[in-house]
Amino acid sequence: MKLLQELLLLREEEEEQKPSDKETDLKQKLQDMFKEADSGGQLQAYVKIETLQAKDATAGEEVHVNFPGEPAHNAVAKQTDMLVRDSENPNAIKLVPKNEFENDYEPEKDDSHPDAEGFVSYRPKGQVLAFQYNEHEPLQLKDEHGHTVHVKYGDYLGYPIDDATTLIQLDKSHFEKAYRLAE
Repeated sequence: MKLLQELLLLREEEEEQKPSDKETDLKQKLQDMFKEADSGGQLQAYVKIETLQAKDATAGEEVHVNFPGEPAHNAVAKQTDMLVRDSENPNAIKLVPKNEFENDYEPEKDDSHPDAEGFVSYRPKGQVLAFQYNEHEPLQLKDEHGHTVHVKYGDYLGYPIDDATTLIQLDKSHFEKAYRLAE
């Protein structure tokens, strides 16, 4: 009897780990949408147009972090941190580990020079492949972190060229403010 119970528990665990038919169907639908957009010429390469300004942080410097999307707090800079600020709002500041920053950003121009405060303009590295969702039926997806993503007509779906496992979904107005076609 105990062996039967253990086998039943094992089978339940295996079934819980298998993706549901609905998840499999949704994955297939998403793959089909990307293939169709690619074959129809709608899947295009885009680059982010936002810029940030950054400089090496001074070790031990206390910084009031006040950056969109992050809770305001005080932090002490490490020698390996970059002091980053929003190009459009110089009061929006945060600390980012230098290696992380260098992985994601590059100088905006090859001949970028520091401004009077020592900040240099940077832009995000890489490109995304994206297309505009043109079906009138809203779509619910799970991103790579398991969060529910709601996609509606006009939104953009895409992924970084170097990471096809990361789904990007942005509403039309945000996407068109943050990205432009790659040259």
